[in-house]
Amino acid sequence: MISERQLAQKHSSFWRDIAPMGETFWRAQHAHILQKWEPIKTNAYRFSRAFINELAFVAFTNIVKAGENNNVLKAYVENGIETATAYISRFQNNLNTYQLTENDILEAMTLAGRLYDYFSSVGVMNDTILRPKFAGCGEIMAAEGDLIVGQTLYEIKAGNRPFRISDLRQVLTYCALNRLQPISTINEIALLNPRVGLLWTYNLDMCCLSIAGKSASELFDDIVDYVCQPRNYL
Repeated sequence: MISERQLAQKHSSFWRDIAPMGETFWRAQHAHILQKWEPIKTNAYRFSRAFINELAFVAFTNIVKAGENNNVLKAYVENGIETATAYISRFQNNLNTYQLTENDILEAMTLAGRLYDYFSSVGVMNDTILRPKFAGCGEIMAAEGDLIVGQTLYEIKAGNRPFRISDLRQVLTYCALNRLQPISTINEIALLNPRVGLLWTYNLDMCCLSIAGKSASELFDDIVDYVCQPRNYL
């Protein structure tokens, strides 16, 4: 079994076969990525940044669920430490020994605040699915996205880096799983990075046509066919 991230990152030849114009399309999209905020300056190690990122997202989702506003960010960040630790501990060892600093808390508050401000502007309270769960298919495991707002699927990337084509492939994998067992209508895809301040959005059908010369449904069928074929993923 593989995850959606492994499919997106480690199966480049498959993606080139089904979407031969993908890399050309993505290079051209660099000019259309918006700078929403200035990058956050941080001294945090990569190890701690992953935890800070998750803590910020936990705080943001809990604020939305509670119908609160960003005036209570610090309380929600501090109350989300246990949940974020449990989540990140699945991927990183010895996290329980890590001690959050005041700067870490402030950084998580900044990230969560940016998420809250942006999604409030696009109507997050009205029609949102937080952490949408997509059923697995064939050799690909069940997956959890970040959020769907209206008919837009957002993937939050909070690393200190620009967007990559693997991020696009990950979102398309979610869309393929959603086509098999729909949890929402998705007509637009988006990448958002509150750490470096970047936003990219695109119409889903136009994206699939641009990278593969075919409709979204046809491209998703190609993805599903691939993960349902018996193969050695090790």
